[in-house]
Amino acid sequence: MSKADDSDTIDDHAGDGGGPVAKISARVRVTLDDGSVREGEIVDDFADLAPDDTAVEARIDNDHVARLRRWAISTDDHDIVFADDDAVEVIPA
Repeated sequence: MSKADDSDTIDDHAGDGGGPVAKISARVRVTLDDGSVREGEIVDDFADLAPDDTAVEARIDNDHVARLRRWAISTDDHDIVFADDDAVEVIPA
């Protein structure tokens, strides 16, 4: 994991300081690029790999490029997905 301390948090998505915050171990609802919605738990935060909201891409082969996403989320159906802040909604406890 890129963060050793699960208590690290970011500002809430609304920016008003009053809502739940995304952090490792938070329950979230994520909307994927295809429009599907999944629920799960954040298991890693890759923000330190893309400072200043800079887009980072990795070439997989001649035909495929993957873009780094901030959050790794273990879904309730035992899959792992990656998403950015704007696709993640914290589910209040």
